[in-house]
Amino acid sequence: MTDILDVLYGTEKSESDIIPLEESPIRVYSPNLSKGTRGPLDTTGLVLVQMVIHDTKRGSYNGSRWKDPSVAAEKAAKDLGRAYGVKMTEKTPFKLKGTNRTFTVQEIAQTMADNQIETNIQDFIIQNFEPANKTKNQNVDGIKLYTYNWDKVDMANIGFKVKDSWLYHTKTYAEEFNLGRHDNEKYLAIIREMAQKKPCKDVTIYTNGNARMIYEESTNTFVKLVGGGVRTMFKPRRKINYVRDEIADYKSNFEPEPREAR
Repeated sequence: MTDILDVLYGTEKSESDIIPLEESPIRVYSPNLSKGTRGPLDTTGLVLVQMVIHDTKRGSYNGSRWKDPSVAAEKAAKDLGRAYGVKMTEKTPFKLKGTNRTFTVQEIAQTMADNQIETNIQDFIIQNFEPANKTKNQNVDGIKLYTYNWDKVDMANIGFKVKDSWLYHTKTYAEEFNLGRHDNEKYLAIIREMAQKKPCKDVTIYTNGNARMIYEESTNTFVKLVGGGVRTMFKPRRKINYVRDEIADYKSNFEPEPREAR
């Protein structure tokens, strides 16, 4: 795969293709330094990855980090799988646009590391490649990789997909919200109010594209939404520890949605 850059850039990169390290707006840390210590940038053998950055002072926000190629490939495959609506792994093949040549996500990541390409891997693949196999969604340019399924859902009118499930959950958990066993509409109204909340100090929202979990610490209220519909709402006895266990039990990785900038 060493000649992929010949296809994309010619035999050599021009100076205009290279971003001077001292001008790069990306916050990075040297892998040779201890955690949390700022130091000189050394991206040798690393790949830039778009991801959610967790900061105890600023909260969570979208950013980029330099990672090992294998880590970058795994992250990119998961994000692109969400964007295209299919399951992808590091071995998923992508076709270089304008050619019949295919490369796996892992091969693309390794080539980026070998040639020190200073673009995040998700954008690099979307701009220069297309899935070798058919997918449900072929238009991913500019897509929000972390919440793309949910910005199209009408949270003010979201509901259970099955009526019996709605009635069952109302009867089971109504008392926790000071409601009667048949206060179905009131129970659903609380869910809809929770579904419209934004990430903040009191509210944490986790998503993996298909599923979303909302937890409000002050009221100890947990809501799970799956596939654009309501799965459940109740007050977990173990509070935030229950939410963490729920996320750990899921097969897909959840990311906390970033808080809005103040």
